[in-house]
Amino acid sequence: MKAPTCRFCGSANVIKAGKRYNLNSTKQRWKCKACGKRSVEDDGFLHLWYDKWSVTEGIDLYHEGLSTRKVERHSGGTTIGGPHGPQFGGGYTDLPNRSNASSLG
Repeated sequence: MKAPTCRFCGSANVIKAGKRYNLNSTKQRWKCKACGKRSVEDDGFLHLWYDKWSVTEGIDLYHEGLSTRKVERHSGGTTIGGPHGPQFGGGYTDLPNRSNASSLG
């Protein structure tokens, strides 16, 4: 595994600084020797509460044509995005509206 750059100052002078454990995953932590801050590498799911497989499945179902309400029901009531219901595109990916999705590709 190649050491990432610091996401705060951009320095490549980072060292391993343990691991971050949470309910859904374990990620390598890095400490920047330049600014002293610690971070984890951004894999596209930074600050994600739910496991990446549930979010990916929800986005896939949405693209298949299910409404956000039906995606929520399919996931067993888990609201992806927080207490305000399913919110796709809030930093995880940029989804086009269904009305203009056919014109994109």
